[in-house]
Amino acid sequence: MNARDALELNRRWAQNWNSGDGVEKNAAFNRRWIRDHADEASFFEKVIKADPVNPEECDRDVDHKTPVMIEEIREGSWAMPITFDGETAAEVRMGSRYLITFQKLQTAEHRYRLEELWTSRRPVVEQLKEDVAAAYVDAKDRVFVVYTDVACWYTFQAAYPAQKLSLTELEAGNCVEMGVYKSTAAKLATDAAGNPDDNFNIQPLRKEDGTILLRGFNTQQGEQLKANTMLVTEFDYVGVTDWDLSEVGDAKVSTSVNSVNGYNDLKDIRIVRTIKQRWLRPGNIYAWADWDYVGSHYRIGKVDTYQEKRGSEVMFFSWGYEAFGYGNIAGVRKLELFSASANPESDATEDTGVEIVQPFAEDHMILNNSASDGGWIPTVEL
Repeated sequence: MNARDALELNRRWAQNWNSGDGVEKNAAFNRRWIRDHADEASFFEKVIKADPVNPEECDRDVDHKTPVMIEEIREGSWAMPITFDGETAAEVRMGSRYLITFQKLQTAEHRYRLEELWTSRRPVVEQLKEDVAAAYVDAKDRVFVVYTDVACWYTFQAAYPAQKLSLTELEAGNCVEMGVYKSTAAKLATDAAGNPDDNFNIQPLRKEDGTILLRGFNTQQGEQLKANTMLVTEFDYVGVTDWDLSEVGDAKVSTSVNSVNGYNDLKDIRIVRTIKQRWLRPGNIYAWADWDYVGSHYRIGKVDTYQEKRGSEVMFFSWGYEAFGYGNIAGVRKLELFSASANPESDATEDTGVEIVQPFAEDHMILNNSASDGGWIPTVEL
């Protein structure tokens, strides 16, 4: 949109707040715009899209004031309900059913002065998308990454309490990879003397790394799952197309990566790529089995937006009710492109400098009030 069109859009949007019909028109447009972008911009939604449900379809529970969903899982599976509250690892449990609660996600209030829009070359719709829709999406995406990381690490932590997963520990035979795997290049990291070196240098993703990650779903006895979806940053994805060896044999057969319905397809796995590297840090790649065997994601209604004009100031905030949980943590695996340990079990299991591969803090993204009091989601940390 050029500057002239942006000025005209902003002028009409500002004028609409001065009449009843205009207010209704603006409100409907703003609500739809924010709602659409809240779904489109979320890599969480691309990995597992929320199933819409009505309140009457939900269950009740004596320990929760908000609606819940009670899900059936395979007997003996390890489930991890995501409540956005408390210590994540303590929520992992075994059984034939698990419960997930609906949480209210709400953005902070954003205010716009109409007189400032009169000369602004930035379209108001872009401001709504970045200030309101992006705030809602960022809250979901960050929490999704944090809990997914905990789910991946749980298997290793159960087998090796208080143990680092690093190149030197693997070389010494102190542990084996379970749930979390190191890439081929990460296992070749050396210091100046040629000895194995634990560091957080992000190594390039190699063709054989895809095999390592996908085989991870069947490394443990009794598992019969197959990878379905992969999440990777654009930073790590750069160079993947160089894997193709089109000069050898049939070009179609030798092609590793195809574009299918807007996604990339690798070894029959749907790849979700993201530039949101504040939450999904480079060097971390996740894969999931078919979600019918992994977990559930629900939303009551749709993302809604409150709008109010006072004088020349318009105020917005958006909210929604969502529930998500892993019914089987064996259905998610992680590949790390660095040699040092990022095990979030304790400070002792993390190597110095781990912050570079962990999601950024929630500062200025969403307020951290108590979810159990009906407020906004609290801080969730690894």
